[in-house]
Amino acid sequence: MKTELLNLLGEVVALGALIIAIFSHYVFNKRFSGINTKFLETINVIEKLAMSVTTHKIDEFPKNLSEIIKLIDSAEKSIEIYSDLTCCGIYSAPEASEKYRNLLLKKKADALSENISVRIYTYNKECTKNIMNKFFNPNNITFDEIKKSHYATVFLKERINHQKYEKLKNIEEIEAFAEYLTEEEMAFKKKLDDDTSRETYENIQIGSQIPFFMWIKDDMDAIIDFPYVEIGKEYSIQTSDRNLIGIFKNFLVERTIEK
Repeated sequence: MKTELLNLLGEVVALGALIIAIFSHYVFNKRFSGINTKFLETINVIEKLAMSVTTHKIDEFPKNLSEIIKLIDSAEKSIEIYSDLTCCGIYSAPEASEKYRNLLLKKKADALSENISVRIYTYNKECTKNIMNKFFNPNNITFDEIKKSHYATVFLKERINHQKYEKLKNIEEIEAFAEYLTEEEMAFKKKLDDDTSRETYENIQIGSQIPFFMWIKDDMDAIIDFPYVEIGKEYSIQTSDRNLIGIFKNFLVERTIEK
């Protein structure tokens, strides 16, 4: 199934890339050679076709967080999230992560006032700990190496006045750091928990690994993220193809989501 999904992704991205490449080629010629009216009309047609492509590649994680935030913030009827963490980017993009978490809290409040339906599926503590350890220690990286990275500089700067900073500052082992981030994730999950039994809001912790992550807005627009933890990459696409969204959603619900 993973091979089929990757093939499908490749076909979708290839289609968009082909159209955009053709358009770019004509734009280049437009700028540097004589163009007749008929040719300009052809460019306009290709441009409209490129803009109408329902699926396209977007920035890799964590740069795609800005697009995810934009997508969720524009939802009017419903939000569905299938992701490993509710604290997406807590280490690698702390500023964007803070905006993302604040937005989830806002959308929870909207759901409890019955203005929108929100469903969030993320890992339980055991799965969260496993993914943290896998992310931070794939090749026996030392904690000293992590502290010297660009990500660590930004992460620590964001927490310089944080009440938990002393605990973070005293961490010396990579396993303890992964545990720290796991506890941060679980603490935020607790903030998202709801005990009012409203039908419009669910925050569900699952114990099975999700093969890809997805954020769906109003059942008609989605961002799909394909993580490759072992090589530290996550590739993302955005689509408004409802059939494609349905295929991916059904795969998640049927194969991985355990209520």
